[in-house]
Amino acid sequence: MRERPIALAALVVAAGCGSSDPMMTAPPGDAALSPADLSAPPDLAEPARPKWPTVPMGDGVELKPLELVTVVAENDALGPDLIAFGEQLVKSSWWMTVAAPYGLGPEKGAAHVTGPAITKSMNNEQMVSYIRALVDAKQAPAPDGGTVYVLYLPDGIVAIDPSGPNTDCDLFEGYHSSFGDKGDNYAIVQRCYHDGPMGLDDVTSTASHEVIESATDPDGSGWALPVPSAMPWLDDVWRSFIAPDIGAEVADLCPGTQIREGKYAYERVWSNAAAATGGDPCIPVIADPYFNVVGPAGWQKVAAGGQVAVPLVAWSTAPMGDWTLDRDVNTASDPPGALRAGLDAARSATVDGMSYPVVNDREVATLTITAPPGTPSGTWATFSIYSTALAPMSDRYHAWIVGAYVP
Repeated sequence: MRERPIALAALVVAAGCGSSDPMMTAPPGDAALSPADLSAPPDLAEPARPKWPTVPMGDGVELKPLELVTVVAENDALGPDLIAFGEQLVKSSWWMTVAAPYGLGPEKGAAHVTGPAITKSMNNEQMVSYIRALVDAKQAPAPDGGTVYVLYLPDGIVAIDPSGPNTDCDLFEGYHSSFGDKGDNYAIVQRCYHDGPMGLDDVTSTASHEVIESATDPDGSGWALPVPSAMPWLDDVWRSFIAPDIGAEVADLCPGTQIREGKYAYERVWSNAAAATGGDPCIPVIADPYFNVVGPAGWQKVAAGGQVAVPLVAWSTAPMGDWTLDRDVNTASDPPGALRAGLDAARSATVDGMSYPVVNDREVATLTITAPPGTPSGTWATFSIYSTALAPMSDRYHAWIVGAYVP
């Protein structure tokens, strides 16, 4: 599943700290520690490098050779571009590069179908029925155990999730799931940007994300991090990267990073071999430096009524400009928001009227996690730390994850 990206615009850099979300800021009297209050990590003179997770093979079920079926509605202005994108994807260098580590080989080919106009928002059952009707009418290829159908929702059409409408892609940009009983998949891609080149780039990037995940994890038991246990703090924190009941797949672990081939943008994909080097874990390789933060391994304990200061060391694979930091609750026990976090650094930038911490290679920021008095034992949360480059780059942002729990 591809979640909604974070976008940052014009900025003003200043000295100080930045944290503007009242739900996530430490309560009065629990001010976050500044980097100057921390002891520098012993190896700070050397570049910080993370220990990335290893994505397991799972049951080994894959869609190969994969046939890509592009499904567009007749009222979709981007229909011709999306059909052309599908035809390019199956023969792209991007596919050959991201498919190789997972043994997928070349794709079988591409097909497309233009269906009736979609004028109302649809729930999952209705979207599956839309695809099924085109298959039954023999307008789209029949399922054969190696096909993924990518349905693009026209601009203004919203997917209806069980939790409510996916307005402005607040919940997700796309997802994939099983189609029929032969092992095929379908993917849904919603329009998140309504005009301009960014709109098409975001759609094709999301579609490429869902295609590679359909191929590598068609049944939910393939190439993905295991679903976290009932006590996730006993697991690798990366198992809680997406949701309490979903394991992160190979494109989920490379959020915000794209590569352009021809007219279209593709999302980069996790590689265990690249991750093992401790640098950029995503492929295809790009010229831009990779940048992120790295913190202590494992989960952080925070007592009820107390707090813990987590140092985050910025690092990049080559010299580059500054980047901002932001944080958000990634996954959490009920009730969500019980654990709070404030993020601070020695410098800040103002972006769209909001202040964000700013760092560069080997600088230290601090994530201060607070458990209000009375927080029950077993309360937990993971926080995504987003690094976003101030200057335009192929990679819009990268994520690090910090987990905390009340023992």
